[in-house]
Amino acid sequence: METINNKRIESTNIKRNLRSEKECVTIVAPVYNEKEGLYTLRESLVNTIEDWKTRGWGFGVEIILVNDGSTDGSKDIMNSFVREDPRFNVIHLSRNFGHQEALSAGLLYASGSCVAVLDADMQDPPELIGEFLEKWSSGIDIVYGIRKRRKGRIIKRIFYSLFYRIYKLLASIDIPLDSGDFCLMDRKVVNVLNGLPEKIRFVRGLRSWTGFKQFGIEYERPGRKHGDAKYTFAKLVRLAFTGFFGFSTVPLRVATAIGFCSMFFGFAFAIFIIILYFYDIKFFGHNPADVAGFTSLFAGLMIFSGFQLLALGVIGEYIGILFLETKNRPAFVVDSITGNLKC
Repeated sequence: METINNKRIESTNIKRNLRSEKECVTIVAPVYNEKEGLYTLRESLVNTIEDWKTRGWGFGVEIILVNDGSTDGSKDIMNSFVREDPRFNVIHLSRNFGHQEALSAGLLYASGSCVAVLDADMQDPPELIGEFLEKWSSGIDIVYGIRKRRKGRIIKRIFYSLFYRIYKLLASIDIPLDSGDFCLMDRKVVNVLNGLPEKIRFVRGLRSWTGFKQFGIEYERPGRKHGDAKYTFAKLVRLAFTGFFGFSTVPLRVATAIGFCSMFFGFAFAIFIIILYFYDIKFFGHNPADVAGFTSLFAGLMIFSGFQLLALGVIGEYIGILFLETKNRPAFVVDSITGNLKC
């Protein structure tokens, strides 16, 4: 089932020829300790490419697996793919830098006319890339998957749903709901992403930020078949923070609003207590002069101190991002490359 966001697509005369041998498609998949499912991934990719041939599509295919510091033997398995099939290539990072960084490495080295991105855990169906390509051939620059339904733990599904809705509310750009990194992008979009200077990356947000003509296709995201999820809760929270603080200044404004409200209610409460004191008015059966005030003072300090810490935490997140970005360190370090990296 396909959905379309009318704000994200316009009529176009651009056509790409899927039957042309001059065209090339690059498929990028970050890999971190996925040895249980790598053979399934290869089989699915090869079958998908063979299906494209039966449609008469004559373009070349380049597959880039980005080894994000795997320690479970995935490296040797991926290297064997390169020896057995020249379409496969492997970029070995020097350590585990993270999913978004590994994805950015794959985009940097991709040479295709368009680039498809998917996870190596087989939760993004490779066969759907064919539908992406059809839309791309009609002139769409970015075709992304929308998770209509996803399997897995209900708590995780709830948190994902909340994240996307809060993110869309806070972000300064138009973010499609329930869309992950699974997508296909035209070469000009990839060139823009590769040219962006930031090191702390949230690729799906940057993808939306670029603009261009975008189209969403719904699909059911299956559960993981092999191994355990590599995105732990802590990593998901870190990714969410990157999305929130990298594309919105709303948290800063919220902290400012809370500060003003706290200050206003603090002054109002102080004036209220002074009036009660001087006019000997009882409040809950007591005059302020009769009560030591420990409870109210303690409660007030806790509330306002909490607001202050919240504001400082939000400001600290932005300062932390600035601190890391100003170091100008690369987002990833490549150890070695296996394959030709050429369509």
